[in-house]
Amino acid sequence: MGYLFPAAVSVGDGFGKALGFTQIRELGNLETPVALTNTLSVFTAAAALVENMLFLPGNEAVRSVNPVAGEINDGWLNVSRGRHLKKVRVLEAISSASGGPVEEGNVGAGT
Repeated sequence: MGYLFPAAVSVGDGFGKALGFTQIRELGNLETPVALTNTLSVFTAAAALVENMLFLPGNEAVRSVNPVAGEINDGWLNVSRGRHLKKVRVLEAISSASGGPVEEGNVGAGT
């Protein structure tokens, strides 16, 4: 399996889509990268996380994946109904991720 890290969840306001939080609370671990996206793209992001995990070398026998994807409500800035996020963009983000300091400024989720 590609990932298995200790994790915990704390909900701040109770609104928003949050896939995978229940299993983190129950088992205390994280199986995928965490995806943050706009309101109606949470499901697309989660599907991409599952696809990424299923096709990692050594995961041929994996039958279940708990993707963790959350919402950043940007409805005031974006047209959420457009569901512009595509799985390929999430997969590109995962494959291009690197260690080291996190880039600062307006580089993704939030401003």
